[in-house]
Amino acid sequence: MFKKNSLACAVILAAASQGTVASEMSDFLTGGSFNMELKTVGIDRDRDNHPALGDEAGLAQGVRLMYTTGKLFDRISLSANYYQSIKIHGQSGKGKTLDLLEINEDGDQDSYQKLGISARFHFNEKSFIQAGRSMINYPLLNDNNAYTTPGLTEAVNAEWGFGKGRVYGAYITGGNHRNKSDFVDYGLDGEKKPISLAGFDYNFGASGSRIEASAGQQDDYSNNYWLRGVITRQLDGVKLALDNRYFGKKLTGKTQDKVKEGGDDYSWFASSMLTAQYGDYTLSYSFQTVSDAEGFREALKGTFYKNGWHRWAGGDDFTKWGGSNHIYSMSFDKNDMDSHSLKFGHNLRAYVPGLSYFIRHTQGDWKDYNNNNKTLTDKATDLNINYAVQNPALKGLAANLVIQNNEEEKAKGGTQTMLDTRLTIVYRKSFY
Repeated sequence: MFKKNSLACAVILAAASQGTVASEMSDFLTGGSFNMELKTVGIDRDRDNHPALGDEAGLAQGVRLMYTTGKLFDRISLSANYYQSIKIHGQSGKGKTLDLLEINEDGDQDSYQKLGISARFHFNEKSFIQAGRSMINYPLLNDNNAYTTPGLTEAVNAEWGFGKGRVYGAYITGGNHRNKSDFVDYGLDGEKKPISLAGFDYNFGASGSRIEASAGQQDDYSNNYWLRGVITRQLDGVKLALDNRYFGKKLTGKTQDKVKEGGDDYSWFASSMLTAQYGDYTLSYSFQTVSDAEGFREALKGTFYKNGWHRWAGGDDFTKWGGSNHIYSMSFDKNDMDSHSLKFGHNLRAYVPGLSYFIRHTQGDWKDYNNNNKTLTDKATDLNINYAVQNPALKGLAANLVIQNNEEEKAKGGTQTMLDTRLTIVYRKSFY
């Protein structure tokens, strides 16, 4: 009798165990998310009086498939992200759009694709450690998401969430550029040089006030520093926000050795932007200053892609995405440059739901130390129109049109101009 009862209990326990495992596997495979994004990007850049660069044009269809599993035993999840940019039109000799693969020095373009797979161990809802190839988003190194496809980073990174803040760290061994398929090991002169970084950020309530701080290093290249503070206030129906940012780069090792005698091995920028929002109207003013670091950039030439730090800047390795005065194809990050920007925005939802726009003018003066520190002026004026379709049957469909005119004064006289037109149409759908 005892043996029969024991056998029955064992059978029941085994069945229950199998049921638990089956339930866990079902939740693991279907309890996550599967999202699709179709992103059509058309770019046309017409340049005048620019001997080094010609016109650029391309039309690409981006496909993004992003799958994340549920949590196995509430701890382990996997992610797979597939990105593809399909060439619709890429005129020969007009590459460098960064939305298609530039296949040769003549500027010819083609399609490309990439795949990133990563695994994550969850300590709790806000804390995890992750390994693999994925998009990461930290101030000192992030995978730019503005183009047809983002970049992917090969890293081990961890985050620990607390209240309204987080502490994070990453050890980064490689990655690929936003418009490339191949992964590269980050390094210099044929030697692998991983990047390490750490930082924290904290949000103060729901007002939007925020603080960020981060530091990172790569042997024989640089130590990088980031600090940002956002303060918000509400005054008689007007929401005010002051956004202050600082970035510093100290060259080290072999790269520091390339700085010519008397040159600078440290460069920095600081920016401050004040925004006032009243109802559907927004007005912003920003000021940005870049240090006078003669010889600094010459030491960086030829190191941007393989060393990896270009990812923070989206290609420029300095202030292209970090400063408040980066205006699409004009960075305002030249040597000893002070720039000012004025921006006016209007949400037209009272007239056309889903439609908004802003217009902005930015101007900066800088010193050309290759021409006796002559002061030169750069200007950019851009119009940005956004529309999100409101029809429930077309939920997730949106469009953005940017028209920008750039003017760069040259030391030997004359002005280089560029008319940059970009149309982006995005359709997002979540399957579960």
